[in-house]
Formats: sequence, structure tokens, C-alpha cells
Amino acid sequence: MIGRKKTMPYAEVETLLSRVTSPISLYLTPVNYERERERFFESSTYNPQFRYRPWKRNDAAFSVLRHVTEVTDIDPELSKYIINVIADKQQAVNLLASIGRDGDFVTISQDRFGLPSAKLFARACKILRRQYGDVRLAQRNKELRDRMLTFDEVESLFTTVFEVFGLEGWTVGKSKGIVSQGFRTAAKTKRIMIDPDVVISAEKIRKTIVHEIVTHALRSQNGFATGYEFLGKPNVSEYLDDEEGLATFNEERFGVLREIDLRRKAATVYAMYIGRYSSFRQVFDAVSAVYPKRNAFDVVFKVKRGLSDTSQPGCYYKDAAYLRGFFKVRKRLATDETGYRNMYAGKIPMKYLYLVEEGIIPKPKVYPTPELVTKVLKAGGLV
Repeated sequence: MIGRKKTMPYAEVETLLSRVTSPISLYLTPVNYERERERFFESSTYNPQFRYRPWKRNDAAFSVLRHVTEVTDIDPELSKYIINVIADKQQAVNLLASIGRDGDFVTISQDRFGLPSAKLFARACKILRRQYGDVRLAQRNKELRDRMLTFDEVESLFTTVFEVFGLEGWTVGKSKGIVSQGFRTAAKTKRIMIDPDVVISAEKIRKTIVHEIVTHALRSQNGFATGYEFLGKPNVSEYLDDEEGLATFNEERFGVLREIDLRRKAATVYAMYIGRYSSFRQVFDAVSAVYPKRNAFDVVFKVKRGLSDTSQPGCYYKDAAYLRGFFKVRKRLATDETGYRNMYAGKIPMKYLYLVEEGIIPKPKVYPTPELVTKVLKAGGLV
């Protein structure tokens, strides 16, 4: 019976995996976000009560894939990786299905992403006190900070960057399903999704180029080029720390890591750490001690989204990856240029770099060098 196959060729696995979609960021945006935000600021005690888009679960592909224990026509080590991808996709779908079911959502989120450690919380607190250690922050540039770009200007700029890096087929798309002024890399469709009403400073777009294109899009493009489509898309949850950590590491490496962005990552960890036991309002009151109230709301929403009744404890723990991953990648790659290059073989966690070193996954043909990134920023008038 096809539903009980324990072995399967790669092409068949990839066909089934392609039917599995988990657009969680779209479904994590409450349909009543604006109204609940207003109600929150109209009161000193109210906790938002969010409602989410309905999602119809479809487990047809998993009914076949869940029995697979070996991919037959590829290297055994890569087969093990893909079996992990299948299990991870199932968990991602379970998380998506649990949005709005607060207890289940918090439990699956914690299992999937892990809790921020006490050590990470302590580092976040130091950053919020402006103790940055040896992290190299970008010098503020008043000219770039005052130069504002609209969607059309950003689209033109990104198109230039795609050309310089040889990112064929990549385009810019408009999306209302992301946060205001937000950006998101949609690897599967090779698009950078942007809020159509975006108005962004040239200083911030410089950072966004390094984060979204130089990191996410280029890793994705190289992953697709291997012939293994799953390497071009987010595949296992453990990759997230390394993916987002590499993006922030690149911001530091190429001189665009802004103090405001590092502090926001720290504030997110801070909010998440205390949000395990606290309501939206309690976390907001704590974060407001170091952040303006409107910014504090944005930080707390990021860690409490996915819950319906935000008076309940627990969080969406995904975004701890940004700060946690930064320190992890920084420690591993700061003096390892070969490891840095191999990270660009696809969207792979660092634990799988041995597959690149052994030639099981092809080495990347293009990866970012200071010269190439400078060329990109100069082309956009961002230096």
C-alpha cells in the first residue's frame, strides 16, 4: 500500500513535501489586530483577545510521508537529513493548526523552538543597559537616515541587488499579511515580500539588504542550485538559529548592524523570558521601562501572537533565534572563513556542514565577500 511505504526515491519525497505548506506568519496576524491594539491603549488593565484566520488542515501528504524511514537513491547521510525534514514539517503543521488554542500552541512552540536560557536573558539585559561587549555596531549616518524610500524605490533597489548576485527569478512582491513596514523572504516562490505602504530610511534598507538578500535569498538560491529543492527552503527548525544568527552576523560583518536593531532583539528575548509566566499587560509594563509604549507593544505582540487570550502565560518562542543564533554563529564563524562559505551551500544548520565538507552537498558557487557587498551597496547609493 502506498500509504505504508518505508522507502521512497527522492523525487517522490520532494513531490509530497512540495504539497506541504505552512505559511505561519500569515495566520499569526490576528484579523482584529488594529481594534485590539486600540482597546489595549484605551485601558490600563486590558489584555488583547485576538482572533485568527481559519485554517483547514490537510494531512494527505503526511499520511504517506510519516511512514518513510529511508530515501533510497541519495547518500545515506542526506537521507537521514530528509527524514528529519519530514518530521519537522509535521510539527510545523501541528503548530499552525494550534494557533488560537492557547495551551496547545504554547506547548508546541516551546517544543519546536526551545526556551531562551538564563544566560541569553542575562546577555539581553546587558544589551538593554547598553553594554554591548565587543559587538561592532554601525556608525549612524545622518544622510542615509534622513533619506526615505517608498515601495517603488525599494523594488528598484532590490532588483539591482538581485542582478549583482545573479539571483535569477527573484522578484519583489506586495503583502498585507506581514507587519506594517515589514519584509519577509518567501524562498519557495523566490520573492521578497514587502508591505506596499512601506516608507523606510536608506540606512535601514542597507541593513535589510544584508539581512534579507545577502543572507536569506542567497542561501536559498544556492540551495535550489544543488538539485535538492528542500535545501532552498526552510526545512528543519534547528536551522532557524543558524539562519537568523548568520543574518545578524552578516550585519555586523558588513558594518550595518544598528544599535536599535540589536536592542530590539534583546527586548524580544527579555519579553519572552518573563512572558512564560506573565500576561501581555504584565510583560508590556516591564518592557515599557526601557522602551516607548508604542514600541513596547510591538515587542510584546511579537512574543504573544498566536495566543487568543493574552492574559494567559506563555509565548510564541520563535524569535529568540535572532539573538541566540547571533552569538552562536559569531562564536563558530568569526575565524572560520571556510565554514562561513559552506553555510551558503543552502539553508542548512551548522551541524550539517560536514555534508558540504565531504562533497555530499555541493559547495556554493557564490557567497558574500566584503568586496561584493560593497559593490551592491554602492550600486544603490547606500555607502
